[in-house]
Amino acid sequence: MKKTWASFVTGVTLSLLVASPAWAQLFSDDEARKAIIELRARIASLEKQSESLVTENSTLKSRVDGMAKSQLDMVSEMGQLRSELQNVLGSLETLTHTVTVDQGTLVSGIEQQIQSISERLARFEPQSFDIDNQTVLVDAKEKSAFEAAQGLLASGATEAAAAAFDEFSRRFPESALRPWALNFEGAAHYLRKNYKASIAALSELYRKYPGHTRVPESLLTLAASQAESGQTRAARNTLNLLLKQFPNSSQAATAKKRLAALGPSKN
Repeated sequence: MKKTWASFVTGVTLSLLVASPAWAQLFSDDEARKAIIELRARIASLEKQSESLVTENSTLKSRVDGMAKSQLDMVSEMGQLRSELQNVLGSLETLTHTVTVDQGTLVSGIEQQIQSISERLARFEPQSFDIDNQTVLVDAKEKSAFEAAQGLLASGATEAAAAAFDEFSRRFPESALRPWALNFEGAAHYLRKNYKASIAALSELYRKYPGHTRVPESLLTLAASQAESGQTRAARNTLNLLLKQFPNSSQAATAKKRLAALGPSKN
């Protein structure tokens, strides 16, 4: 396009100069050369303008093409993002459905685990046990063993009960229930007429727990075992001990009657 435009301008100019000799004669040689120079300068200027226009057109076309490509890329990217968003929404919907369906199973499983842990911990945590209007703390094994021995005694199985209370004392020598275990063991042996074992259990109760609430009762049973086994003096001493240490107890009156029945002391 540049060569065509320049050739056209040059051709027009030369045509004018050649085809119009009369017009050329109006100028001197100097003036003619000057006019030709000016004309060539104008032609050069027009050529530069033409080149500039071509360059600008090319740049504009490139920019337009670039913008069009950018828009196409943007449209493509937006389409891809829409597709990804749909996939995410689909996954979320599936997950929500799964959580809703499995929620009951999940909660049930958690509750079972909590229950299992609670049961396991309960075996190690102290448990309250009420006896003689008192509340003592024992572990689960102590409580279970003591209740089993109590059940045997209540059912009349005195031999099994005595053995169970003796086993309790051996297994749990520091248990808060041990004073009761010794008292019930001594009573069970007395009922079985096993006076030696009864004396041993009840003597240990007084020796280790002299101020316990079951001591007045146990001293009566101890004195009875001693008397039944021919230890009259020991029985009398035990009854006097009861009267001295627990004069206001309900067992004190019974102790006085039994002392009278034993008769006066023989030195």
